[in-house]
Amino acid sequence: MTDQAKFYRCLSESYDGIGLYYFEVVAGMTTRAIESIGGQLWWSSPSSSKSEKHEFTDQPEFSSSDAEALADEFGLVEISASEFDSLWRDAHAN
Repeated sequence: MTDQAKFYRCLSESYDGIGLYYFEVVAGMTTRAIESIGGQLWWSSPSSSKSEKHEFTDQPEFSSSDAEALADEFGLVEISASEFDSLWRDAHAN
């Protein structure tokens, strides 16, 4: 049996400002991520990223306790695969 991907959204704060962070988790590991700040989208994966300023996380592990903490502190919610994939395509088009 293969692990199904789950997709999430939460608030994000960086040197560029406050925005949203979207990410895909497979088997407890973040595999793709998108940052949305000020109408701009930046994508990242373990092997590449749109910008050096928005590189892939250095802590890709993701557990249920991480989800609970992020839900409380940053409003983490699960989103659909289609919503994530649409943003992923948009981030690559820009």
